[in-house]
Amino acid sequence: MEIDELITLLETEHEKIRSALVELHRLLEAGKLAEATDIIKAMDETLIQHMLDEEATLLRAVIEAFGREGARESIEVFQEHVEIDSLIKEMKRSITAVDVDPIAISHELSLLLNSHFLKEHASVFPCVREAERRLAM
Repeated sequence: MEIDELITLLETEHEKIRSALVELHRLLEAGKLAEATDIIKAMDETLIQHMLDEEATLLRAVIEAFGREGARESIEVFQEHVEIDSLIKEMKRSITAVDVDPIAISHELSLLLNSHFLKEHASVFPCVREAERRLAM
């Protein structure tokens, strides 16, 4: 898959995940925990492959074109994947736990993912496109 195609796919997934987060919050507020569980499982599956694609393809291109120092900003953005994965796991646990508020966790996850996606759109994706141009020379 070409870089531009991958970025387009990732952007589409960002929109789907944003929609899923809205639906997840709605289901949690309505107390529909079984349906909320299905949404979070589907999001987790999508995000696992999504993050692998970003790190294996996009980050590799940026490091190859600019070196580790030049890729520092992209590396920092992709390091957020660890926190995202941790919150997804916490979200799964919170749905059945009595000591954790799943609505609060879904809100925190939503804030983190939206911020993360904005960083990718504003800095990582343009950097990847520039890396692709440099590598093509």
